[in-house]
Amino acid sequence: MVFGYYFPMAYRNLRLSGGDLSVIDEGQGLWVYHGTPRLMPRAHRHNDVEINFLVSGIFEYQLGGDHFQISPGEVAVFWAAYPHRLLPSSHGTAFWLQLPFEMVLNWQLSSLEMSALLGTVPRLLKPAHMPYDPAAMFEAWHVEMQDPVHHKIAAVEVQALVRRALLQGQNNATPNHHGDPSYPHTKSGLVGRVAQFITANFREPLTAAEISAAAHLSPSYAMAVFKEITGMTMGQYTNWCRVSEAQRLLVATDLSVSEVAAASGFTNLSSLYTHFNSECSVSPGVYRKLSRAHPQSDTQYHSGLAHLYINSQSEEDWNL
Repeated sequence: MVFGYYFPMAYRNLRLSGGDLSVIDEGQGLWVYHGTPRLMPRAHRHNDVEINFLVSGIFEYQLGGDHFQISPGEVAVFWAAYPHRLLPSSHGTAFWLQLPFEMVLNWQLSSLEMSALLGTVPRLLKPAHMPYDPAAMFEAWHVEMQDPVHHKIAAVEVQALVRRALLQGQNNATPNHHGDPSYPHTKSGLVGRVAQFITANFREPLTAAEISAAAHLSPSYAMAVFKEITGMTMGQYTNWCRVSEAQRLLVATDLSVSEVAAASGFTNLSSLYTHFNSECSVSPGVYRKLSRAHPQSDTQYHSGLAHLYINSQSEEDWNL
């Protein structure tokens, strides 16, 4: 059986400067999928926390500049803003679950958990560290996340799985990131502070100096480290967050395009159109019409699940 629910976001190709890796930038969204892997000729990235559970076969990933493998029964958790892709040798069936990064930040993770999450390699949770059958849990989440009453139960269980992976999962590639004292001084820790500030404040006017000061860094160092680790500039990440928010508002609300621009953090309507067209290859108005005219994607993913977060009257449903 193959199933999936996806809040669709447009994407575009991006040639990373300083390298020849072609990366697909995708918008964020709550996303659940069960089945076989899609062919990924190029890496992609999206501002979500990604959870993979392998049922059968072997998955080999490229994440940033590293490679890792998932074996049956294991759960991998990582920040998907780093360019990543499944390698062609991967085969089998799996569950995928994506959580918008902003949603996870609302959990108020400890510095130890943030260090694990923002490292450039995933946290791998072995079956022995899970006091339940993960396949049964993912099956249940697929059903409960669509239920207006029971989705809170799924939210608590998803958060527990992520935090268990961050605290108990294996991460042999970053042996020096396992403690609060070292976290603020690692590069992933610095990037985490910058990303947290941008994600929480992208709706307001931001400058490189303000972002760097919030992370207690000089602007030049903050910009250099952020670009080195994520492949994006701080400005690109800020506008990425704003475009993703604009996409969400265009589909989930009846706000005018001007109101969407203001609510997403763009200083004027022209700025929204410039960045939105660049990222999505269509105007905001066309994007809204297409998303409403074709609520079901031409792929095997279907829109619908994300309304539990996106259309909620209060984000407190996920702030557990």
